[in-house]
Amino acid sequence: MPECGEVVNMANRINPSRPVRASVLVYAGLRLAKANSLTRPELLLILIAVHGTYLGRSSTKGGKMFPRGRPDKSRRARIRSRIIGLGLALLTALCTSGLVGISQAHADTPLPSWWSGNCDANNNSGSVPLGASYNGVEACGPGPTQGGSDHLVHFYTGAFGEYEWECVELVMRYMYQVYGVAPYSAPGGKDVVNNYSGSTSVLTKVTNDGTTTPTPGDILSFAASTNHPVYGHTAVVTSVSINASGNGTVTYMQQNASADGWGNVSVTAKTLGDSISGWLHNPNYVQPKSVTYTLPGNFSGNSDQDFAYATRESGGGTDIAVWQSNGDSGMTWQGTWLQASSIPFDTAVFIPADYNGDGLTDLYYATPHSGGGFDMALLKNTGSGFTYVSQQWNPTSLNLSTTRFLPQS
Repeated sequence: MPECGEVVNMANRINPSRPVRASVLVYAGLRLAKANSLTRPELLLILIAVHGTYLGRSSTKGGKMFPRGRPDKSRRARIRSRIIGLGLALLTALCTSGLVGISQAHADTPLPSWWSGNCDANNNSGSVPLGASYNGVEACGPGPTQGGSDHLVHFYTGAFGEYEWECVELVMRYMYQVYGVAPYSAPGGKDVVNNYSGSTSVLTKVTNDGTTTPTPGDILSFAASTNHPVYGHTAVVTSVSINASGNGTVTYMQQNASADGWGNVSVTAKTLGDSISGWLHNPNYVQPKSVTYTLPGNFSGNSDQDFAYATRESGGGTDIAVWQSNGDSGMTWQGTWLQASSIPFDTAVFIPADYNGDGLTDLYYATPHSGGGFDMALLKNTGSGFTYVSQQWNPTSLNLSTTRFLPQS
């Protein structure tokens, strides 16, 4: 459930002229559903009724809001503005809270080149995804402590060998695929941080001494302990929730440990528990964006301004859905047009533009490049979804966190 401040900020971004009223409607609806376990249709009907009362003189017809009589042009514009603002605020909050189900189109996430089948199942019989994933990298199993057995693989010819599905294999695969770091010798998870000798512009060593905390994408090393005997453990940080006092929780993705591939550790005064010795930190990490943000454009191909909105997947990827404008008649939700676990929501920047002049707004997106700079790729608007075209640009001298893209004219 979103906090009040979060809902107000969300409504303020969507409808700056009426943020408080929009927030009240959104938050009341969410609280009502949570308290009474309402079904989705029941909740939507109640909110439509409340919405109609809020607009003053309005009615419903065919699921859309229509003003009674024929108000003057300025009043119609005000009504339309309220409908759009409240509708977007409502949909955004409902989708991010999980109260509204969405039909999702899946984007392809490239598998590692040395795999045959998902989780290398054709080479390593019985292998399956555990459920945890981050930035398009999956945790697989079962590991040797879960009934599986070690299977030696090389990410490329001459690469240092890794054993599927040990904890070290996951972090080496993540570092190789995301940061371009070649696998190296680390007999156990406890050695991953200490044995790293790569560029500090890619990853830096940090000691767990209470001076700072990790960020998503960092690599943890756990010392040998009762929980992690002999070889220790290692994992990939996926989310961090720490208050101003330095207390909270760090969530991570792991292998050869939990059944679902997820784990978490408590943080006290900026010090992580469970015998964590330190981590490899990504110095190019960009602070995550808000839970949801909107993208204007003509996505449906009509003459009115539509909206797309992006939300963060639980694994760190990006979902994009579209609202179509129907002029004075309100807006119609077109569904989720893209679900891309390979596009990191926390760091990706989207630039709406009609790249081929067909009247449909397409999306360029930029993500930080492991060696510096950023990569920019293109998603083509088909009129009912987005399809990946290709990488378009790879400037190595520009920093994505300090680059601003100007809107199309």
